[in-house]
Amino acid sequence: PGTTSVFEALRARGMRVVIGSGFDEAIVREVVQRLDWQVDGVVAARRPRPEAIFQAMAMTDVDSVRDVLKVGDTVADVEEGRNAGVWTAAVLTGTQGEAALRSARPDFVFGAVADMLRLLPPLDAAEDTPEDARPTASRSERGSVLSPAPAAAEAPAAAEGPIERPAEKREDVFLRGQSPRRQQQEEEEEEEDGGLQK
Repeated sequence: PGTTSVFEALRARGMRVVIGSGFDEAIVREVVQRLDWQVDGVVAARRPRPEAIFQAMAMTDVDSVRDVLKVGDTVADVEEGRNAGVWTAAVLTGTQGEAALRSARPDFVFGAVADMLRLLPPLDAAEDTPEDARPTASRSERGSVLSPAPAAAEAPAAAEGPIERPAEKREDVFLRGQSPRRQQQEEEEEEEDGGLQK
């Protein structure tokens, strides 16, 4: 419930939306079409492997994992996002219980998909903010796959309904702003470059 309005609100702010599902991509595309969802793409996911998230980032020209929020209602959804090094949100409207979802350590927990709307900046604030001070996701030419505003990511609004952010934050991934795999590749390249300078 509320998914259509969330997608509309995200897209109105210049954010990109990609559907990732464990189901066959053709089936998901048909469902998206029947529901008349306006999205930027559909990817087939083999959760908890992160490749679908990286594919979604490539198809929407999103460079940083800091600009991505993986939202799902299963432990595998949260694990997929964590494996990719992106922000994660568990939605409690699925079939898996709250305890199981929390055990996966999502960055956010929403009672319903529509609760995400409280994390978004107002449309007029996004328009009035100088471009270089805006969240990356509000730049229409760049877009994002469900990116929360930086202030919201640090301290979500205290409002009715369960929106929580655990105290633990994966600084090791977010400081570098990239996937763990890319981080490892860069470290290996630095080691190789260091060996050439000797």
